[in-house]
Amino acid sequence: MLTLTPNRRLAAFWLENYNKAQLKRQQLAWETPEILPIEAWFGQLWQLYLENSQHPPKTILSKTQQQLLWEKIIQTSALGAELLRISATAKNCLQAWKFIRQWQVTNNKLFAYAAHSVDTNAFCTWLQSYLDWLDLNNYLDFDLMVDHLILNIDTYIDLLPRKIRLLGIDDLNPQYAKLIALLTENGIEILHAAMVKPGAELTQISFMNEDSELNAAAHWAQKHIASNTEEVIAVVVPELERKRQVVQRIFSSYVASNLMNISAPLALSDYQFIDSALVLLHSAKAVINYSDLSIILRSPFISAAESEANARALIDRELRARSEAKITWKRLQSNNLLEGTAFKALLDAFIVKLPNTSSQQPANVWVRHMQTLLDCWGWPGNRALTRQEIHLHTCWQNILQEYCQLSVIYGAHSYSQALQIIQRLANDTPFLPAETGQTRLHVLGVLEASGIGFDRLWVTGMDRTSWPPDAAPNPFIPSEIQRELDMPRSSPARELKVARRLTETLKQGGMQNVCFSYPLTRDDQITSGSNLINDIPLAYYPTYATAKNNHTAVALEIFNDTNGPHYIPSQIRGGSQVFKLQAECPFKAFATMRLGAQALEEPQLILTAAQRGQIVHSVLEEFWRLCKSHAQLASWFPQTVSNVLKDLINKILLTQQKYLPFTLTENYVTLEQQRLQSLIYRWLKYELQREPFVIHSLEEKIAINFGPLTVSIKLDRVDQLANNQFVVIDYKTGSNQVSNWFTQPIQEPQLPMYALSMQDEVVGVVMANVQPQFDQLKFVGIVANQDLMPDAKLFSELPQQLREWRSSLTQVANDFVQGLAAVQPYTAQTCQRCHLHALCRIYD
Repeated sequence: MLTLTPNRRLAAFWLENYNKAQLKRQQLAWETPEILPIEAWFGQLWQLYLENSQHPPKTILSKTQQQLLWEKIIQTSALGAELLRISATAKNCLQAWKFIRQWQVTNNKLFAYAAHSVDTNAFCTWLQSYLDWLDLNNYLDFDLMVDHLILNIDTYIDLLPRKIRLLGIDDLNPQYAKLIALLTENGIEILHAAMVKPGAELTQISFMNEDSELNAAAHWAQKHIASNTEEVIAVVVPELERKRQVVQRIFSSYVASNLMNISAPLALSDYQFIDSALVLLHSAKAVINYSDLSIILRSPFISAAESEANARALIDRELRARSEAKITWKRLQSNNLLEGTAFKALLDAFIVKLPNTSSQQPANVWVRHMQTLLDCWGWPGNRALTRQEIHLHTCWQNILQEYCQLSVIYGAHSYSQALQIIQRLANDTPFLPAETGQTRLHVLGVLEASGIGFDRLWVTGMDRTSWPPDAAPNPFIPSEIQRELDMPRSSPARELKVARRLTETLKQGGMQNVCFSYPLTRDDQITSGSNLINDIPLAYYPTYATAKNNHTAVALEIFNDTNGPHYIPSQIRGGSQVFKLQAECPFKAFATMRLGAQALEEPQLILTAAQRGQIVHSVLEEFWRLCKSHAQLASWFPQTVSNVLKDLINKILLTQQKYLPFTLTENYVTLEQQRLQSLIYRWLKYELQREPFVIHSLEEKIAINFGPLTVSIKLDRVDQLANNQFVVIDYKTGSNQVSNWFTQPIQEPQLPMYALSMQDEVVGVVMANVQPQFDQLKFVGIVANQDLMPDAKLFSELPQQLREWRSSLTQVANDFVQGLAAVQPYTAQTCQRCHLHALCRIYD
């Protein structure tokens, strides 16, 4: 006997139960029962019709072909030219056409409403184009196919089984009901069967919010799985597709993934295996996003990925520090970082095969070319694929095959259009992993769970604001027709009727008990239980503190280790950065300077604050190499200063442009020239207020000792005054505070270290705040004589302060050398600016 179900899940579940029953009867072999989703059976009927009909065969459009055909019709129509969301409009049109056929609305009846509604008029115009295309190309869609099956039932009726059982199908649409009625008239016995039976214990429970509700359901599932190894239980989550990530996170903290199956499956493109292929194909152009290059470098699915994993990770890190958000393959090909790697050989082969993306080719040509591109990279890699990856590889081949079938709609098209279609197929195709036979917990949507009998069932989200759901009539079908024929989502009355039927079915969905739950607040609004579960007794679920880990707990020994290995004193790279990090947090200094735990750069398409600051530094450095003194500066003002700045800025920006061609576009350079010219001219004018000076040194490197450490520092600028004393100057283009020089330990040690490198000859330590704001354009720091620098503060005890700075910095150097690495941030803001949270675990 043939058994028909409303969906694939119910068919698979019934088949699994049948097989278990045979095993319990100790059967060694048995005939597999014929259990099919009703729509899959209609496909079989169509094949019978084609085999026994004298009419020329027609091809059935797939759902994807239908969607893309509707999009093409809408996009090329005058009515659709102004629409922004073509895809969403096409989806609504596709749904409207499905309802029209399933509820047997004649085109004449529909078209009669066109004059009274702009939306219906547009839909009728598009529908006529759709039907004309089908006739012209000898195609049908699924819903027209069912109409053909009804009209031509005599062709295949004698080939059907004499008994057909409808399992869990209790709400047939008029089109399907008409076909079933014809089967009955022709002597086929139709049996109606329900898989679930009443008798389970029913309870309802409320929770403070959705998060608490889902945690309770997951905890309940964990408890029953642990106590009974045979039970199969389910949790129903309305709108599961939208909530899947939250559900995955919560349930995974309670139940092991191999024991759990969460419905609303992820799309193929969400899997790294498929995404890696898509990234490689999208990168078949001269200029690519650095984010895509980074994925390729770190992908395990290209040749030699395992043997070069560390080398490629290091290449990625180095390139991030040097690159923009966009990069050319040619520039990467010439980078010496790649020399001697297998990646370089893969890249060379790939560049040779880059396609002419503007040419127009049919789908099968593009598929061959895509396979060639993937072969260049050795995709999907050298290692043996896992079971899931083998399944995904088959899905990838199916996507390419389905893409080829779309050529009837698109004809010849460009490479970029081909990628758009394939990307869309990957986005729209769910990945259904093969069942392992170990699944104990099913997390399902409402319709998927309806009609299935589990040992235990928990139904969430049963508050009155969500159940029954709101009506959502299709915008393209006149509301009068939708209400008259009681179409899906057409009215609140329809939703109430469907919700009541589904609720009664779910009440029978657990052989031992069924729990209905709801949150008391949703979207910051107070709610209560749905009226449809008012007859169910209230119950209480005990509270719990945190998620129970699904792994067996083990006794842990806690040891607080705040010291790393002793550091062998030598000259260390990093200059003042070592002291700054040690002062901010000893662990941060240890992890950064000794373990090399550096944050990855994020390439951008604008100049970063650091880059803009460096350009200002470079312009001022070059200017003072030409202008040697305060007297010369005064003689140059205003015209010579303006001309010299213009030449220097142009020269430096053009040099930078060679390395940042996508950032420093022509317009960007023009704006940056204007900004720098104005900013630095105003700064030099401000420097005229100073006492006479001459430039002593620029960007001078000095080695200096602090206890056991020798560090190399580079002074931006040292000015010599008339009395042969010196002022140390450091350019700053961001916010800075002098108070950070006087903390213990010193939070900003750079300038104090510069001052100490000059010994007792220093009479001023200042920051040159070269910032656009007029009130910030000034010298900030300390000087021994009030007249030395405008805006700097008088500090008569500078020699004593220098001695205190040396003592403080020596202590910091000793702490670093001794391996002091305690997680002791100086302030809370230190942690907010830090990238080491996962390493120091300060928030755990």
